[in-house]
Amino acid sequence: MQAKIEGISHRGEGVARIDGKVVFIPYAIPGEEVEVEIVQEHKRFARGKLTGIYTASSDRRQPVCPAYYDCGGCAYQHVDYARELNLKRNVVQETLKRLGGIEVKVLPVIGMEEPYRYRNKVVWHTAMVNGKIQMGFYREGSHDLIPLGGCTLIHEDMEQVQNSLAANLATLEVQPGTEISLRRSSWNGHMSLVLSGKCNNEALSDWALSLPTNLSLHINQDSEITTLQGAPYLEEQLCGLTFRVSPLAFLQVNHQQTEKLYQLIHQYAALSGRESVIDGFCGIGTIALSLAKNASQVTGVELYPQAVADAKQNAAINSIQNAIFYAGSCEEIITRLNQPFDVVVLDPPRAGCKAQTIEAVIKTGAPCIIYVSCNPSTLARDLRLFASSGYTITEVQPVDMFPRTPHVECIIMMTNSGSRNSCAKSRENLHSCRNLRKTRF
Repeated sequence: MQAKIEGISHRGEGVARIDGKVVFIPYAIPGEEVEVEIVQEHKRFARGKLTGIYTASSDRRQPVCPAYYDCGGCAYQHVDYARELNLKRNVVQETLKRLGGIEVKVLPVIGMEEPYRYRNKVVWHTAMVNGKIQMGFYREGSHDLIPLGGCTLIHEDMEQVQNSLAANLATLEVQPGTEISLRRSSWNGHMSLVLSGKCNNEALSDWALSLPTNLSLHINQDSEITTLQGAPYLEEQLCGLTFRVSPLAFLQVNHQQTEKLYQLIHQYAALSGRESVIDGFCGIGTIALSLAKNASQVTGVELYPQAVADAKQNAAINSIQNAIFYAGSCEEIITRLNQPFDVVVLDPPRAGCKAQTIEAVIKTGAPCIIYVSCNPSTLARDLRLFASSGYTITEVQPVDMFPRTPHVECIIMMTNSGSRNSCAKSRENLHSCRNLRKTRF
């Protein structure tokens, strides 16, 4: 059947209406006239398969990756990058309005000059395919393995390790179901490989030594890390600081865009050296420590104990003495501290903040809250709670942390005129962000 694509979903799918029902159609672009086959029927919506294009968008492009239509990791390789940024902005705007009842201007997305080869981390899975152990990515919505054919989002150095490892899986006795992750430092090129599963450790070490690259090698058994080769951490630089990252700790996957994101956090916080700052979900301390030089005191809270250990070590490495870190949930630690803060930074996982976390943050009386989110849906839910407690959303700035995929990062500044006014100049300082925003496409 024929359909006109009217919008875009949060998954990067085209949205049409057929017989009054919303139909989601992957790889279709708003404005196109397409032929679609319905493959799933639900009460309120349907899913379709693109079978033909009558009127193609001028923004349609040939995907760079040969596995694009099978993998499911990317959603926008068939779209011109400038259009992708515009579509992601629309998704953020519409999601905030539909799920949060929030009508606010969303600024144009800050993009990249080159939206490929940006990922510093990749995760592969292993399975038996036609009687042979293979590694690759899962097909979208399944555990069907797509054998490797290259990935245009990861660095070329990582792809070399990938190809060598894939060719030696049987020799290394890697068992099906093993998860393999590789992370690369954008600063010094060092790489860290973690195998979560069973293999021949001795053979794996010999293989790693044969590589023409600096590689640390780790085995993960029930979240217990054993380092077989190299340093037990990776080193990265952000905002002029050096950070050590343990094998399972979180680090943003796009170094270039992370620098832009952190510049915005600094500008929104507008610190004068007198403020007390708390960084919820602080991980290894990248945001907290980058703010420390301009604050009186920074406090970091993180649930993962090893990341807290990394954060404390990173403070020492960078000779930062006005930072303190706690291991535990944000709602528990903030409630226990029971003290006011001038600036609160929140960078939660995709699930967003618990209602108890938001309640604890509001009780701090912070006049300035900076919320970083990679999920517009949970962001809308959480912003609605902050707005109901008197916070005003001053600015919504998307940053394309994940080009070619359906995901987008957002940084939100909220102020509360009823709280202490240490961040009053934040709004005045927003004009200093304009030079940064010239990098939008």
